[in-house]
Amino acid sequence: MIDKLKLGIVYNEHKKIVNHRSLIKVFLNPFLRLVGFQIATVYDKKSNELYGVKFLRCRKIKDVIYKYKLEKNWIVKRRRMLI
Repeated sequence: MIDKLKLGIVYNEHKKIVNHRSLIKVFLNPFLRLVGFQIATVYDKKSNELYGVKFLRCRKIKDVIYKYKLEKNWIVKRRRMLI
């Protein structure tokens, strides 16, 4: 099951970070968004480096949704299971 979640750092065809998926974010964010918060990944666009995670306010949602679509030209490199 974990392999099907496509966890890790997602890069586009230009080797730029597009997304970061970890177990904590995949399972907790849908519930946190119900109350207007989310766990976000901190990264530097210039150096294309990840630095960690932090809590942010976001728009509240009404339903728990686990949707995520990888584009055809995106690839998942390293696996980071927790953060």
